[in-house]
Amino acid sequence: MRLLSLLPFIPLILSSTLDARKKGDGGSSSPAVTIHPYNSLLYKEGVTITGVHDETNKVDKFYGIPYAAPPIGFLRWRRPIPYNYTDDVDARHPAPSCLQDPTNPDIGPGGTSENCLFLNVYTPSSCWESEDPLPVIVYLHPGGWEWGSGTVHDGTNIVSYSQDLEKPVIFVTLNYRLGVFGWPNGPAFDHARAGNLGMRDIIRALEWVQENIWAFGGDKHRVTLHGHSAGAITISHLYFDTGQSLFNSAIMSSGAPSSVPVGLTEKTWLEPYTQLLNLTNCDNTTFGQEVGCLRNHTAQEILNAHYKGYREILYLTLLLAGPSVDSDLIPDQPWKLLEKGVIAPIPFIIGQTKDEATGATPVNITGDTLPDYFNNLYPVPLPANFTDNLTATWYPDVPARGAPFGSGNATFGLDSAYKQFAALLTDARHTAPRRHMLRQANEYFYNRTWTYTFDYVLGNISTNRYGAQHLSDLPYVFGWNNNWTEPERNLSRLIQSYWVNFTYFGNPNGPNASNPYIYPDPYVNTTAPVPPTTPEAPVNSTYWTEHDLLAGRKDILKFTINNSTLIQDNYREGSNNYLNGHPVELGY
Repeated sequence: MRLLSLLPFIPLILSSTLDARKKGDGGSSSPAVTIHPYNSLLYKEGVTITGVHDETNKVDKFYGIPYAAPPIGFLRWRRPIPYNYTDDVDARHPAPSCLQDPTNPDIGPGGTSENCLFLNVYTPSSCWESEDPLPVIVYLHPGGWEWGSGTVHDGTNIVSYSQDLEKPVIFVTLNYRLGVFGWPNGPAFDHARAGNLGMRDIIRALEWVQENIWAFGGDKHRVTLHGHSAGAITISHLYFDTGQSLFNSAIMSSGAPSSVPVGLTEKTWLEPYTQLLNLTNCDNTTFGQEVGCLRNHTAQEILNAHYKGYREILYLTLLLAGPSVDSDLIPDQPWKLLEKGVIAPIPFIIGQTKDEATGATPVNITGDTLPDYFNNLYPVPLPANFTDNLTATWYPDVPARGAPFGSGNATFGLDSAYKQFAALLTDARHTAPRRHMLRQANEYFYNRTWTYTFDYVLGNISTNRYGAQHLSDLPYVFGWNNNWTEPERNLSRLIQSYWVNFTYFGNPNGPNASNPYIYPDPYVNTTAPVPPTTPEAPVNSTYWTEHDLLAGRKDILKFTINNSTLIQDNYREGSNNYLNGHPVELGY
């Protein structure tokens, strides 16, 4: 029998958010909250969500809360609508992840399903006694818009550590539709207004947070959106809505608006689209009826055709799914929008790892095959000799200039083109797009912007061909390793403390930190490192200065063990300026 409050919703909110929060009747092992969803018949009496209590870490966890109607049947390839709650929610077990390659190790214990629009909430156990609502971090998982899950990105450690800092936060992770189900390209999908559905899922989840996070003790006015890779890129595109009100700050790790080519929904990556229609016998359907034809197939049939098409076209390792210009959420190519100053005035941190592309570089690459590998990354053929000119002038086959950067002449038993390509791809997909977003925000007089590079390399840099590769910072953000050395654990705590401060105050330094630096005259010298006031000043990672181009400051925080410090974000300046100077060719 449901034990639900009979009080109306509005008086509940007016009296106190604490009225809706409680420990469940099952004791401390079953924390419970009551929400009052607007579109449900249970609006007044409420919907009780029961989670699990982690006594060791002092964290309460609520898994698999539906935030949108299942995108199945008639709702496949349609925009998400609010979930209609008809009963209480048992949130004690992980829900399925969205459909993807079943061999992916990051699916999570719930398996996969087309019915996958769920989120997870991690709350400090102490929040039940707090009268003040807590800031919220909403995390968007990586995975190239093809794989991944909110479930596997467990927020327990960061929520637990935030309590040690006496700045407790609530952490939310979520699923969004993947691959052809969430990010389709092609004329029929554009006609059906089905581009960027995964982004619309994220927006719907953020709306759910605005509507319901109060019941978990959260503050809807202090929401920080955080993501890695595909998650970060998607966040950067949400900045094109200059009236954005669903989040108040953002952290983008290894992703910027132009980190992948962004073309028109109807015209980008058409070969996989054509293959999908052929493999499902929907290619002879009257235009406008193709999506209806595809809805008549099972989700597994669609998924099989999706991956078979990739493999036949030899695109398996490329990022074909993802954001596209739909004339709505993304009204134009990112570089054009940034050049016009179309960017929401919301504080952000944006960063990357030092050697982003080493893990994505083929080990069998040679100088002869490098141009083809690079050209195949783009939906529109690059101009003749563009890649040859790029590598000859800016990214030559000189091991000491390749990635992993700082590894000297080591080639790790591979062709030297490996380091050459890794350096080019690191800058083309990360360094140049990151700098463009930062500097354009500054150019349009917005300077509540911070940037970082994660430089820590496990082992010996001369023998580790990966260096600080893509996502190597992720475990340090989440605090996921039990076998770290003390310096490594301190690095994780340092990053987490910056993130928590940023979530609380919109500034990674906290509210009372003072800037200990004296800056050079920007009209005399814009490249010199920023010196401390005195040799004794607490400068080593204690104060993270803003990146402010108009003030002559290209400050970037370099994370590494024992000596995280500020440097200038002007390394490989010429080559990255060249990349940003060719946005049309590179799909920026």
